[in-house]
Amino acid sequence: MLLREFLINRGPHLSEWGLFAMGSLNFPFEQTGDDYLKSAERDLQHEDNAGNINALTNAKRAIDCQLEALITKFGLPKKKNFPERICQLQRIGLVAPRILQKVNKTRNFLEHEFKVPERAEAEDAVDIATLFVKVTNSIFYDFYGQAEFHEQGIYSEQPSGSILRLDWKESLSGFEAHFGNAADQLHTELVEPSSEHHTGLIQLFIALRTTQDDPIELFRSLVLKSKSTNVSASTLANA
Repeated sequence: MLLREFLINRGPHLSEWGLFAMGSLNFPFEQTGDDYLKSAERDLQHEDNAGNINALTNAKRAIDCQLEALITKFGLPKKKNFPERICQLQRIGLVAPRILQKVNKTRNFLEHEFKVPERAEAEDAVDIATLFVKVTNSIFYDFYGQAEFHEQGIYSEQPSGSILRLDWKESLSGFEAHFGNAADQLHTELVEPSSEHHTGLIQLFIALRTTQDDPIELFRSLVLKSKSTNVSASTLANA
C-alpha cells in the first residue's frame, strides 16, 4: 500500500491524535538570526550614520539568515531574490509579514542608491527583524518530532483500525511515515522533499506549533484536502 492510497481511503476515518517528542531542530548555520540582532542592537548604541547603516545591515542579515535556515531545514528549493524566498515560506504555511519588504526596500536604497537610513528607519528595521526572528525561532526550538493520527480502539486489548505515524527525520528534511492497520505490520514510506506529500506534511507540522487549531482539523485541511485536490487534477488530466 502506498501512502497516497492510505490517505485517500483511510485518512478521513482518523479521528484521534497524539503529538510527541518536542525538541529543537539543529540550526543549519554557524551564525543565527539572534547573533545578527545582538550586533544590530550594539550598532544602535552609536547614534550616528555609521550606527544606523550597520544596524539596518545587521537587521537585514538577521531576516535573511532565518529565511535561509528555514528553506534549508525543510528542503525547499533555493531562491536568490528576497521576494522568492518569502514565497517559499508561504508555501509551507508561514506568513511572512509584508512589513519585511520595508526592511528589504530600505536596505536596497542603501546598497544601490547609497541613501543613509534615518535613525527611525534603522530602529524600525531592528524591531521588525526581532519580531520575525522570535516567531521563527518557535519553529526551530519547539518542534514536534512525531505526530500520530488514528482511529478509536487501536490501543485496546485487541487493537484494530487505521493508524498514521509521522516521524520527522532531519537527515531527510522530511518524514518517515508508518501507516496501515494497527493489528498488522505497518507500511513505511519516506517523505522526502521530492515527494508529493512533503509540502502538506511540512505545513502540518509548522501549523502544529504556530496555531491553536485542532490537530485533526489541521490534518484534514492541510493533508487530506491536498490529496483530494491532486486526485481531482489527475482525473481531469486523464479524462
